[in-house]
Amino acid sequence: ETKWFDILEDVNQEQVCRHLKCAQDKENALQIILIILDSELSADVRQEALKTFEELVILKHVPEYLERILYARSLPKCADIDTALNFCELTSSNLTKDFLKKLNEKQTHIESVRLQLDMIPLATFDTEDNRDYFHTIAVQEGLFRDLVENRASNANVDIFILNSMLNPSIKKLQNYRQVILQWVRSFQTEPMVVSSQQDDIYIEQSDIQSSSRQPRRISIDRVAAKNNIDRQKVAIIKAMRNHNFALVRKYTNELI
Repeated sequence: ETKWFDILEDVNQEQVCRHLKCAQDKENALQIILIILDSELSADVRQEALKTFEELVILKHVPEYLERILYARSLPKCADIDTALNFCELTSSNLTKDFLKKLNEKQTHIESVRLQLDMIPLATFDTEDNRDYFHTIAVQEGLFRDLVENRASNANVDIFILNSMLNPSIKKLQNYRQVILQWVRSFQTEPMVVSSQQDDIYIEQSDIQSSSRQPRRISIDRVAAKNNIDRQKVAIIKAMRNHNFALVRKYTNELI
């Protein structure tokens, strides 16, 4: 079992208490969702767990934390999600029902994403310990969740590649570039070329048009803003493929 540790610096007692409360909420929610899905437990126990989970899942940090874990591996056959959904109807646990329906709908993508990572040769990680550690950090940083969502929405997988390779925690891992590229290879329509120098990622300048254009208007629509960011990232990735490299940070600062 892998434990996650958070290092807190320059915080006061109130901030520490809030952080601990948040961590406790997430851990409690994980244990409760396992009870809800456990077919060997009685209906009374599972329905009581639903009432508690309904109060936790409304907290923003809880579903995101659970998805990081539950999207890393498909549910075992003993997980009784259909009965759990029926219990949600009986107890009017609508938030829990939405969470479980989403989890159930993503199972095919979760299985596919996990399979592709498991198929990467051990030699790519160098050692078994490195592979296990990559898995742990990938869960912690939400890489499984992000790739599952990427596949479920049929988005450009290169967006996932760029975000992953700019993640400070991922960049500390052994052979992270090779691992990520092999992980998503079957999801790509075209192979991506990634080069490195002094532990930085480099890309071409020639195709990066969106970063130099002046926007004609500023939209406050968050969906539109996200789509614009995704288009910028795709432009950066296209530049990678053409081999005219420039420092990536200069062009990614606008995206961070």
